Formats: sequence, structure tokens, C-alpha cells
Amino acid sequence: MNSQVISIEVGHQREAVAVGDLAARLADELAEAVAIAEDCQDALGEALGHDVRRDLAERLQRLDELTQRLADVAGLLARLSAGDDLGEASAQVFDGLKLSDLRARLSGGRISSAPSGEAEFW
Repeated sequence: MNSQVISIEVGHQREAVAVGDLAARLADELAEAVAIAEDCQDALGEALGHDVRRDLAERLQRLDELTQRLADVAGLLARLSAGDDLGEASAQVFDGLKLSDLRARLSGGRISSAPSGEAEFW
């Protein structure tokens, strides 16, 4: 685990937290959010069936996009937390990102927007 730490304020005290540990905790939280979002997608699908207006279906598709973004960021944080040095992330840390636009934004545009698994509809 890496040794870089950040200082956070908890109550009225400052505490040191290892960046890798924080990244792992954030990854876990996002993974839980993904599970909640996927459950909501399933519930909406069951409640609405197949008779959904096109405009509403397009808006509801954004929930799937949100779920995929959360999953990608959770995976990225998990990979970062497993690394030895968080000072400089290599391009490989972005390899697991499925959404090409997210990959481009998080890498600062350094990683090309290659085709990805974005066309995953629910």
C-alpha cells in the first residue's frame, strides 16, 4: 500500500489518512451506489414494462449511464488504491474504464476515446 497521506478534519481534529485507503473506501462506496442504481433500474423496468413513451425511455436511459459511470469510477479508484504509488497514475489505470468519454475526461484527454461498451441499454 502506498504511504502518501492527506490531512482531513474530523470534528475539530485533523487526522492523517492514507490516500490508498481513502481511494479503497471511495471505491467501496461507489460500488454500493452501483448496486442501488442497478436495483432501481430493475424496479423501474418491472414497473413500467415495455409500454414506455420514447421521450421517457430516453430520459430513463440516463440512469443506466449513471450506473455505468459509477461502476467505472469505482473500478478506477480500486485500481488506484491497489497501486504502490499514487503520485502519478499510469495510463494502465484507465484501461478498465468502459465509457470512452469518461476515460477521456479523467485522463485529461491523454487517452484516446476508443470504442467502448457504452451501448449497453436496459
